[in-house]
Amino acid sequence: MPLEQLKFCDLCGSDHLAIHDESADISRCSSCGYMFDNPRPCTGDIIAYYSSAGKFDPWLDEEEGRDILWRRRLSKVTDYVSGGRLLDVGAGIGQFLHHAKNHFVVDGTEVSAEAVRLAEDRYGVKVSQCRLEESAEFEAESFDCVTMTHVLEHVPSPSETLRKCHALLKDGGYLFVAVPNDEFAFWRHGGVLKYVVKRILAAGGVRRFKKLVRFEKIVLDPAVQTEIHLSHFTGSTLEKFVKRCGFEIVENTLDPYYSATGFNLFLKHLRFTFYLAVKKLLRHNFYETILIIGRK
Repeated sequence: MPLEQLKFCDLCGSDHLAIHDESADISRCSSCGYMFDNPRPCTGDIIAYYSSAGKFDPWLDEEEGRDILWRRRLSKVTDYVSGGRLLDVGAGIGQFLHHAKNHFVVDGTEVSAEAVRLAEDRYGVKVSQCRLEESAEFEAESFDCVTMTHVLEHVPSPSETLRKCHALLKDGGYLFVAVPNDEFAFWRHGGVLKYVVKRILAAGGVRRFKKLVRFEKIVLDPAVQTEIHLSHFTGSTLEKFVKRCGFEIVENTLDPYYSATGFNLFLKHLRFTFYLAVKKLLRHNFYETILIIGRK
């Protein structure tokens, strides 16, 4: 598998890159703190990975819970934008656009051929199969809002993607971008309590906990790895990206990413509400996700 090596930070342009996690091929910019996979697979290989048959079957298995999830996210969008034209970048199987078309004239982009097929067959939504950065079908300043939900961590150049979003938005238009919060390692180990216990066991010499993995090395095999993240954001680095690409920050909050039904949905919502209150009180995000809303 051919790999590409990055020599400059995509956020600030610095060439002061340091190895942050050698086992997972993670680099960190010494100037701005942005963390990213380096070296990494080429874009074509990643697109092929996401186009594999059955890649989105888990989403279909959770369709009811994900309907609730997308309506919840849509409610956040309509708090700021009441109508007009919406572009969803990395639209996946089109489930969000299926709900959003009741409020907006919708368009979407998606690199996965399998997802584009499912969007039309299952939800009757036409999604353009392309990378947003390479698309020429959308006119400049033609959208009232652009949404990117857990997409920016997958793209080769977050700066290029965000600049394209800025160009497509009308003056006063809104950007909604949600990503995983990679500031805290403990979420990868089952939450705060489990992480603390594992750290204690590691300090006591228990071999299996000696290395608590924060990042996973990219493996282009859907049977081994469900997601390919090229960037690893914190709230501050994501905010820097959005600002540098010309947006005013309107809100830096949490993305309610959970897909669930019944009593499990109640528990997850309760937990989200707790961490949202902590964010407002302490002005720091200890949750698994980040949502930033920007305005052009």
